[in-house]
Amino acid sequence: MNLSQSLVQKQTQKLVMTQDLRQSIELLPLSTLELSDRINSELVENPMLEEEYASERNRTPDLYSRDDLKRKEKNDFLKNSDVSWQDHFSLDKAGGAGTDASDRNQKYIESSPEKSSLSEHLLWQLRLSNLKPDEISIGEILISMLNDHGFIPIPIPDLCTEMKLNEKKVRKVLDQIHRLDPIGIGAKDVQETLLIQAKILKPEDLNLHILIRDHIKDLEKLDYKSISKKMEIQLESVESLASEIKKLEPYPATLYTPNKPDYVIPDVIVREVDGEFDIYINDEWIPR
Repeated sequence: MNLSQSLVQKQTQKLVMTQDLRQSIELLPLSTLELSDRINSELVENPMLEEEYASERNRTPDLYSRDDLKRKEKNDFLKNSDVSWQDHFSLDKAGGAGTDASDRNQKYIESSPEKSSLSEHLLWQLRLSNLKPDEISIGEILISMLNDHGFIPIPIPDLCTEMKLNEKKVRKVLDQIHRLDPIGIGAKDVQETLLIQAKILKPEDLNLHILIRDHIKDLEKLDYKSISKKMEIQLESVESLASEIKKLEPYPATLYTPNKPDYVIPDVIVREVDGEFDIYINDEWIPR
């Protein structure tokens, strides 16, 4: 029996499950609410992810023109009608149902506990600090520039030039604001607020500071192996540092953001147009 080696070219077909394909298969059967929960879960697990919504889709012009036309016809009908709804429903009658309902709603609003806003909370702390009156005035300006995430996205040099302020004094006040509650407020972005929180809460953990300062991009990708190699530390240490970062708050203003009611988001939208039904997939809310 002779043994020999040879090269044989053979063509075969097989399905390769890439990571993107596997993820698509997992997401495809999810409903709108389940997909929303999945996205929120990913945002919580990876603080480096940011939620960014796509610009509003262009609607079909003729669809809106037909809707506007139908709405105009209904309004014209109501205007030309001899029947007045005021003759049947009066909200001004003493003892009427409308008045009672209005009174109950007003009492409910007045009895609702008022939650202090973030700016009020910060100004209260700022005025209790040891800053001088002119520095407190600068602090009031900086607090008024906070966005919904608790950041001041305007570069400090540009701010000082525009407001004609001393940059050294502004940075001193800003450093004081960073130390107010919530810690890290007034940073320029997620990376800076995480670094500020790490330095205040974990001043001795230099590796944590280095990870946030120099390897934020790898952290966004959860590339722990690359971080381990660059920082010359064990993979377990990187995972431990990442766990510490998850305890920080990437958006300091979150706790003071008003709670919005949760609405049921439909998977599809059905509209009746000229006696026909148009069906649309409701994907406008999905972030990129």
